[in-house]
Amino acid sequence: MNHTLNFVAALLLTAPMAAGLFASDLYPVYSKVIANEQLIAPEYNLDTIYPLQNCDSTAEYYLGSGAANDTFFMVLEPLAACSVYYVEIQWNDSGNAMAFAADYSAAAEAMFPAGYAPSRGESPVSPIGAWFTGLYPEASSNPGNWELLNLGGSEWIVGNPMTNEPALFGVGFIKGGAQPHPLADDVTAWTDSIRTWFGGPWMPAHNYHYPWGGYSSGATKIEVMLRAWVSYPWGGNPNITISLIPVNPPIQIPPSGGSFNFTVEIANSVQSPQTFDAWISVQLPGGSWYGPVLGPANLTLPGQGTLTRVRTQNVPGSAPAGIYTYRGYVGDYPAKWDSSGFIFTKLAAGGSSPGSDNWANTGDEFEVGARRAVPAIGEGAARCAPTHLSCAPNPFNPKTVLSYQLPVASFVNLTVYDISGRSVATVVDGWREAGSHEATFDGSNLASGIYVYRLEAGNFSAVKKLILLK
Repeated sequence: MNHTLNFVAALLLTAPMAAGLFASDLYPVYSKVIANEQLIAPEYNLDTIYPLQNCDSTAEYYLGSGAANDTFFMVLEPLAACSVYYVEIQWNDSGNAMAFAADYSAAAEAMFPAGYAPSRGESPVSPIGAWFTGLYPEASSNPGNWELLNLGGSEWIVGNPMTNEPALFGVGFIKGGAQPHPLADDVTAWTDSIRTWFGGPWMPAHNYHYPWGGYSSGATKIEVMLRAWVSYPWGGNPNITISLIPVNPPIQIPPSGGSFNFTVEIANSVQSPQTFDAWISVQLPGGSWYGPVLGPANLTLPGQGTLTRVRTQNVPGSAPAGIYTYRGYVGDYPAKWDSSGFIFTKLAAGGSSPGSDNWANTGDEFEVGARRAVPAIGEGAARCAPTHLSCAPNPFNPKTVLSYQLPVASFVNLTVYDISGRSVATVVDGWREAGSHEATFDGSNLASGIYVYRLEAGNFSAVKKLILLK
C-alpha cells in the first residue's frame, strides 16, 4: 500500500480550503510593515498584537522522527475571537516543508477536547479542519532562532467576531524530507497534555494502528517551538497582565526631591508558563518618556501564577515641576502587551537633598532579570530627544536607510537587534552634530525576519522595528 499517497490525499480531502473568515472580510488589512511597526500612521488605529504559544522561550530538543510527507500540526487556543498576523517557528537545521494554517477539526474536538493530543498513533481522526491558508513552501533559513513561517502573507480571523467567542486553530507543516527538524520545548514539569500533533506515512511504517496522535511518547512531553502573533480587535486580554498601585495617593514630591512607594502585581491567566519582560518608564511633564527606571527584567511565571512586589521610586530634586505619568509594562521588550500606571506631581524644581539625586528604584527583588542603569535627569536632558526616527524602505532587501534628527549635538549609538535581543549590527557609534542624519543598514548576511533598531542620543532612546524580506 502506498501510505504516502493515501495520507496526502486524506489530508487534502479532510481540510477544505479557505473555509474561515479572512481579516479583510470584516475590516481593512494594512501592509505588514504597518501591522508589525505599530508606531507609524496612528490613524490606522491598529490593535496590539500578542504571542500565542504552547512553549516557553527555551528549546531543549529537536524532533528527529518523520520523513517526506509527515505532518506536524500545533493547536493553539486564543482567549477570544482574534486576528492572526503572522507565525514564527524555530528549526534545528535547514530543509524544506509546506506550511499551512487551519481550524481544529470537529471530529478531533469531539474525541479530544481542548486540542490535547492522545499518545502517538492513537487518533483515528485528523486534527486538521477547514483551512485558513493554502500550502506554502517553507525553507529553514536561520536554524536555532525564531524565523517567520511562510503562510503567504495572509491575515485571518479565528472565532466568532459577533459574539467574541474563541475557537481552537492550528498551524502545521508537511515535511519535504528528513529535514528540517523543528526545535521543541520540554513541558513535562507543568503539564500532562500536549497540543503538538504528528501524523503521516511514518506512523504505519512503524506499525502504529492509527495515522495521528501526539508527537510525545512516554513520560517526556514536548511542544514545538512555534508562536502565532494575534490581536483581539473585539476585546480580549493578553496572557500576562500588570497592575501598578500607588501607596497613599495622591503623590506630591517636594522641590528638593523625594520618593514614593507602590506595589507591582503581575498575573499569568493561562495554564502554561509564560516568559516575558517587565519594565517601568516615566513620562515627563513635557510629554517625553524617560527610562526604563526599572528593567527590562526577563521573568517567567508558572501557569496561573502571580507575582507581587513592593518597590520605592526616588525622584530627584533636579526633575522639572509638573505632572508625571508612572507606567509599568509587560511584553517582549520593547513591544508592549499590557500596561498600568498612575500620576504623581513634582511641586517645583529645586536642589537635591541628600540621597535624592537620581531616579533609583529599590525594594523587593525580582528573581530573574537584569537591571539597566539609567542616568539622572534634568530639564536639559529632554532637549536631547531625537525629533525624528524612521527607516526606508521597510520591509527591505537587503539594505535600508535609517534616518534621525537631533535637536542638539550628542553622542549617538544606533544598533540593530534580532527579536531575541542579540545585537546584529552597530550602525552608528559616535558624536553627531545637531541636524538630520542618515545611515545605511545592510542585512545581506542576515536571515529574513523582524529586527529592532534602537537609537540612543544623550539620555534618551527610541526603538522601532524593521522587516527584512529576502
